[in-house]
Amino acid sequence: MDCAICLVELGGTTRITAGCGHTFHLACVQGLANHGHTLCPQCRAPFSVLLPRAGDPAPDAPPARAVVANRALQLSFLCTETATGKCAGVVVLNAPHEGHRVGVDLVVLADVSGSMVGRKITLLRESLRFLIGELTPRDRLCVVPFNDHATPLAPLKPMNDENKAALAAECRVLDVRGGTDIGAALLAAHRVLSARRSFNDTAMVLLLSDGQDAAATSTGVTLPLVCCVGIGSDHDAFLLKELSARSGGTFAYAPSDVLIPATVGAALGAATSTVATEVRLKVKGEEELVGAFTDGQTFYHPFSSDVGLPVTVVLTYKDNGGNAREAHAEFDGVTMSETSADLIDSHMQRRLFMRAIKSSVDMARGGDMSGARDALRSCKETIEASRSAATELCASLVADLNAQLERLVDSRTYHQSGGAATGLARMTSHTMQRATGDGLLYATQAVADATQRAVDATQGV
Repeated sequence: MDCAICLVELGGTTRITAGCGHTFHLACVQGLANHGHTLCPQCRAPFSVLLPRAGDPAPDAPPARAVVANRALQLSFLCTETATGKCAGVVVLNAPHEGHRVGVDLVVLADVSGSMVGRKITLLRESLRFLIGELTPRDRLCVVPFNDHATPLAPLKPMNDENKAALAAECRVLDVRGGTDIGAALLAAHRVLSARRSFNDTAMVLLLSDGQDAAATSTGVTLPLVCCVGIGSDHDAFLLKELSARSGGTFAYAPSDVLIPATVGAALGAATSTVATEVRLKVKGEEELVGAFTDGQTFYHPFSSDVGLPVTVVLTYKDNGGNAREAHAEFDGVTMSETSADLIDSHMQRRLFMRAIKSSVDMARGGDMSGARDALRSCKETIEASRSAATELCASLVADLNAQLERLVDSRTYHQSGGAATGLARMTSHTMQRATGDGLLYATQAVADATQRAVDATQGV
């Protein structure tokens, strides 16, 4: 049988069968992909195999895997007319739930400084063992324990049975000592990912820390998606939030060590179901960084406009092949949907919540506890008086505001209860509409399932 691309016999050379059933030389398909051709030359069906983007496969390259190549995110539009004659609406960004599991290159930066003593390090060890057990041979993992220094336990390797057993044994004996150098950990992650000669569907850096950075962290390195977990009330929440925000990743807060497994599970679920990264949505010229997008996720961008005026939308993102994608849409704002009014209004209230939390955190950081409380009280009153007050989203917003107000009794209580970390984590979750393990309001199926498995696997530890 001949390859339909080069018309040479397939023979014993490396070949690959696409999802449509047609078989070709691997090199021929790679050549087509490098020139932007993603359809089968025989039946014109999209190729369902994603290949390394450049260079020869390294010895530790993940095996070929079926993925959704160049999968498109879906845009839709809802609007309703307000009492003042304006158009209030939401642009809806959605990745239909198809249950596809992608391969991931994952680097875990695990704080093993002296402050991680006791149940923290015990639960961290067990969470890492859970994570290793969940990964498949298509995934590659590198664990980097760090304190004053950062040294990978092993290179980035596929998680076959042999590599899993060796890495789990290393994680089982992790010990704590020394200080916390987050900058060294980030540089180590950069070196690991830069050394790759082949690329998986997606890449993530997961950073877990309970301490203040001993050095002034300003590495200047560029990393893919970075998700940070702050453990306990003494970590630098502002630093971790900044690190995650740079790449469109999430910041989660584990106020108690028992929440470490849940945050690890949520990060794993998100990593293995990612369908797009660097997602940006521009509505009427206002750009919003959505970050990574996962299978089954829905994102709402609220806006207001004059009735009948067109609303322009530009969506940009990178697919799992690292290809830049862009989509343009324009909605006329005429079709009204009264049944969507509560949904639209609830996301208007979510925007109000995000601004109030940010103002409150900033004022509390500057010592204005009274102003911080007033910002949250005013926001709470507005949400409770809104037409969408009874929705699940608004109920969650009000519950978060009440809990944050309790932390703002005074400066000491605010610090001891992790007030800043909680505020920043809730702001991240509601801004990105992503579950991070400390709540499942926005959880996709993959994130919810992985979170539950992580909790179940570490119970009784």
